[in-house]
Order: sequence, then C-alpha cells, then structure tokens
Amino acid sequence: MAEAIKVALRVRPLNSREKNLTGGSQLAVFTRDSEAELQSDPPKTFAFDFAYSPNDGGGDTTNSSQEAIYADVGRVMFESALDGFNSSLFAYGQTGSGKSYTVMGM
Repeated sequence: MAEAIKVALRVRPLNSREKNLTGGSQLAVFTRDSEAELQSDPPKTFAFDFAYSPNDGGGDTTNSSQEAIYADVGRVMFESALDGFNSSLFAYGQTGSGKSYTVMGM
C-alpha cells in the first residue's frame, strides 16, 4: 500500500514584498528531483515523491511546468479514476500560494 499515497511539493516564487524584506526570506532550494532544502541554520532537507522548483526565471525550472506536474501526478490519478478506483487530490497552502493554479492549470 505504500504506493497508494504520493506527496508532491510545488514552491511558488517569492513575491515583490518578500523580495524586499530587510531581514530576507527563506527559500527552498531543490537539490534533487525529490528533495527540497530549506536555507536555514542549520539547513534542513525534506524528501517528497516529487518536488517542483519555483518557475521564477532562475535555475532549472523545466520540471515545474503545468505539463510536467500533470504528467507526474495528474495523469496517474486520472487514469486510476477511469479504471474505477477512488482518487483524490489535497492541495494545502496559504491564500494566494497557487493551489488552484496547480490543480486547474492555465
């Protein structure tokens, strides 16, 4: 049953307010496809089934497109539902963080 639940992380880019904070903001930096490292003292690393970097024009964002996320997560859920299995998606995050955009696409 370990294959029944998948956990994916998508981090949004910093907004203009966060970029202008005098103390700075913490940003998750992805070191591998399924890990996120939080820049802190000491650094903290978290593992996921999928981890998508912010699509903010910096770094490798090829894996954070709507198409890539659908291919990794959505297609499997959709196909399972068509095969008669229950399927659900739980999107969690603060208001304005991109949950609806991630689930619904463009």
